[in-house]
Amino acid sequence: MARCSHLYDLWWRYDEDPVFFGLAEKSYAELALYDCQRGRSAEGIPVLERLLRQGGFNLPQLER
Repeated sequence: MARCSHLYDLWWRYDEDPVFFGLAEKSYAELALYDCQRGRSAEGIPVLERLLRQGGFNLPQLER
């Protein structure tokens, strides 16, 4: 859950001004966080990583 929260916080803070988020992008981020909160981090984290990469972030690959 910690990684998921960190990714969501990064997305919220740095991707764009929250007022101008596209409806779909914000929905994807919120649903990904919800997945993580429900114990489905394996589903939520890739979505948040994809959103951040689309926003120009270079995320390191984690060993799994």
